[in-house]
Formats: sequence, structure tokens, C-alpha cells
Amino acid sequence: MMATKPDRMIGHYLLPHLPMIIVIMILQIVGVIAQVVAILLLKPILDEGVYGNDMNDILVMGGILVVVTVIYSIMTSLSSFLSSKIAAATAHQMRMDIMDATLKSQNLDQKNSTTNTMTILTTDVDIVQKFIFEGLRTYLPMPILMIALLACTYYYNETVAIMLGILFVIVVVLTHLLYQRIVKLLEPQLIWIDRINTSLRQKISGTRTIRAYDGFDYETDKFGTISKNLGKHNNAINLNSYYIPHLVTAIMWICVVFIYVFIAINSVSRMVVPTEIIIFMQYTSYFIATLSIIPFIGMERPRARSCSLRINDIVKILDEGATPPLDMKGDGSIVISNLSINDSLGGKTVENINMNIATGNTVSIIGPIGCGCHYIGTAIMGFSRPSSGKLIVSGCDVKDVPPEHIRSMVSYTGNNMNIIPGTLRFNLDPHGHNDDTEILRICSEIGLDRWISQLPNGLDTYVTDDKASISGGQKQLVLIARAILKHAEINIFDNCFFSLDTETKKKVMDVLENSCQDKTVIFIMNDAWTCPKSSKVYLMDCGVISCEGTHESLLKESQLYRDMNSIGQTEAGTWA
Repeated sequence: MMATKPDRMIGHYLLPHLPMIIVIMILQIVGVIAQVVAILLLKPILDEGVYGNDMNDILVMGGILVVVTVIYSIMTSLSSFLSSKIAAATAHQMRMDIMDATLKSQNLDQKNSTTNTMTILTTDVDIVQKFIFEGLRTYLPMPILMIALLACTYYYNETVAIMLGILFVIVVVLTHLLYQRIVKLLEPQLIWIDRINTSLRQKISGTRTIRAYDGFDYETDKFGTISKNLGKHNNAINLNSYYIPHLVTAIMWICVVFIYVFIAINSVSRMVVPTEIIIFMQYTSYFIATLSIIPFIGMERPRARSCSLRINDIVKILDEGATPPLDMKGDGSIVISNLSINDSLGGKTVENINMNIATGNTVSIIGPIGCGCHYIGTAIMGFSRPSSGKLIVSGCDVKDVPPEHIRSMVSYTGNNMNIIPGTLRFNLDPHGHNDDTEILRICSEIGLDRWISQLPNGLDTYVTDDKASISGGQKQLVLIARAILKHAEINIFDNCFFSLDTETKKKVMDVLENSCQDKTVIFIMNDAWTCPKSSKVYLMDCGVISCEGTHESLLKESQLYRDMNSIGQTEAGTWA
């Protein structure tokens, strides 16, 4: 099978800006011509003006030199401005594609996916943006300038031009070999950046745990180790990046001086003319300045390509093509056959699961913490991918239809879902399918009416996940109300009652019973609190179904079920 060619590399993002890049190229060609003209004017200014004591020639050609210099400055400024615009627009598009691809991704259980994406969104895109800017502004005209300088040198002295050309090839090869040492460090550097971002992210989210259990020393040592490794890679890259360009420049200057001495010694007159020295040094300065393209190609290009590959690994999902919407009405049934799901590390979370949930039934899938029941809900929603077996939702095999079509028929409420920054109305009814009367009715039934009446703008109040904006219990009720207001054929409630007191939970259960009549309801729980209301109960343990039946039959058959039922009956509420 042939490898898929990366479709969203740097060239893909630069293609829409091709007309502006052509404009930059024209501006820089004009700038190169201005530089060459400035060099060519030096000889007549010195020979005819300075040494010929002709003040008119000095004024005329000096005025032309000033005009040419101004033109060069204007061309450089314009090309820099346009280059920055293209680089910024390209980086913006990359970030938007990363965001779109992250939202479109169907596998949300990838190892370190969040931190890796954050690193790519910032560090990698920033590196690519700088590469594009420097490449368009500084290094795009370098090959043209070098060819022009060699041509001018050839016009004055063929031998010098040939020797400079040979020297350039030697320096390119030498620099390439030296930079191979740095290229090998680029990928590990990005990996260590990922790790330090992951560590910092863990510190931020786990600050209370670290303080509560006096884990400062352990966490500091762990972070310090990662930081030292990143520092070693950065130090090696910085040192090599510093001495290689300077070494190349020194070699070039030494070689160029020897070339000039060699030519002077072997000339007929063996006389050193000041004019020729000045012009020669001007040519040499420009020529050596153009050699800065070698470090750019030797190191910055591999670095930008490495970052671009990491970006492409995320955004390539956007090239899979949009699937045309399916006009289908689900029947609300779920059939699971020999289903197995692996976690992000390849370990089994659930294995050989078989369930048959008929339309309109209320089912509880329960088990102790770590039993794997959570993965059943995420697989139905397409948040995790089955490794084997079949999962049929509303008559559709999840492998044959896009997850977004399944999600349009399913309402899912989990214990770690978020309040979307926006109005309360938007959080309760994101698609605007219900009027305010219906929204307020549901909110009143589950016990949100008093809180809403105290908000400054009612349903139009801006809310976030911040605890100062909304409490844990209020957040859970908002999420449950959102699920009810979706009016889906299948409703999944995944451990989403743990922040509610016993009275509120009973009220919510009554609302669900009335609102979800003739609809499929699945409770995924770590206790048996919802089981008396369920037509069937699946008890899971260690990733497999331990037993199944009704609430009454399982109370007789399973000690584990009796233990879980006693947990569900406590006044403390559900364990999450």
C-alpha cells in the first residue's frame, strides 16, 4: 500500500497567496537590480569623479546612487510588509485548521492529545510562521542576488567568479554536513516541549491535590528533570546554530582574501589598485551576505518541515472529505455484538460485550469504578473507536456512517462535560429548537427555576464553567436540561447525578420518566440508584458483563449488585 502524501504542508497554505508572493518576488528583483546598479556606480564615481576630480560626475552619479538606494529601501520595506501579512495569514489558517480538525476528530482518547495539540497550536505554528516570514522577506531573493553577483564578478574577472562559485559549492556541502547534527535534535526538542507542557498542565489542574498531600518535592523534581532535558537540547541546538554560520563566514572571508591575493600576484602588473580593492570588498560583502541562506536552508527548513509534519498529522483529517448528510430517522434501538474497546495505551477497557436494547426501553449499565461501562457510552457517541465487534445504533453500524449522524439522534450527558461560555439560553438549547416557554418549563421541573429567577438577565445571563458563575449542582442540572431539550431518540446519562442531593435526583428522575416516554434511555452508573426504574440492568466488572437481568433478579443473584445497590440507597448520593 502506497504511503499517503502529506496534503497540508507549508506549500498548501502558501498556494492561496501565490499572487502576492509573485509581487514580493518582483519587488525583490527590483531591489537586487538596485543593489547591482549601486555596485556598478562605484567604479565610475571613483575613477571619473574622485580620481578625475570631476565634481559634476560625482554629483550626477552620486544622485543616481542615492535614488537607487531609496528604491532599494522602499522595495525592502514593501516586501517585508507583504511577507509579514502572508506569514500571519498562513499561521492563522493553520490554527483554524488545527481547531477544526480537533473538533472533527472522532478519537478523543489519544494519548496526550490535548497537550500535544496545544504545543502544535502555539510552538509549531509560530516556528512555521517565522520560517515563512524570513523566507519571503530575506531569503527569497538570495539566489537571484548571488547569480547577479557572480555574473558581475565574471564580467570583471572570470577566474575570480569561477573560484567563488567552486568555493560556494564547497561551503554548501560542508555546512550541510555540519547541520545534520542539529537536525537530529529538532524532533526530540519538540517532544520535550510536549512533555514540559504536559507537566505544567498537570500542575495547574492538580494544584489542590499536590498541596493537600504535600507533593511539592516529588512534583518539583519531576518537572525539573523534564526542564533539564529540554534545556540540554536547546543548548546544543543554540550552540551549533551560533558557531556554524560564523565558521562559514570566517572560512569564506579567508578564502576570498586568498583568491584576491592569488589574482593580484599572478596579474601582469602586480599592482594593487585602490578602486579595485573597494569594488572587490563590496562584491565580497554582498556575496558573503547571500551565504546566510545556507544556514537557513540547513536548519530552519528542516525545523519548519518537522513542525509542518506535526501540524499535518492533525489537520489531514480535514482532507477526508465531507460526507453528505443522511436523511434518516432512527428507531432508537442499540445492538452490541462482541464489542471490544482499547484505551490509548492499547489495553482492553471492555471485551466481548453483547447487549440488545430495544426501542423505548430504559436500561442501566452499572459497575464498580474501573469496570469500563463508561466506554460503552463514548463508543456510541463516537468519542472512542471499537477495536473489534459490532455496534449498531438506530439501525446504523457506527463503522459505516459518520459519528455526527449518530450524534444527531443521541443525547449524551457525561460527568465531565462543560458549560459553553455564552448565554444560559444557548447552553440549554444550542440549536434554538425550543421557545422560552418550553425551556423554562423543563428548568422548573428539574429545579432550576429559582436560580434562573435570581440571575440578572434570566436566560440571557452570560455563564461559564467558572465556579463563581455556576455551582457544581447547577451545572449538572443545566446539562441534564440540555439533554432533555434535544428531544433525541436515544438518551445517555453517564454518571451525571453525583453533584445532586437525593431529593433533586428523585425530581430529575421523575422528569426523565415523563419527558423520555417511548424513547431509549441508558444510565451508566457506578451504583444501582437508577436500576429500579430500568427494564433491564447490565452489571459490568473488569471490562466484561458479569450478569444481566432486572433489578429484582440481580438482587437475588449477585453479591456485587447487592453491594452496589446499598451504595445507591445511601443519603450521601451517588459515587462518581
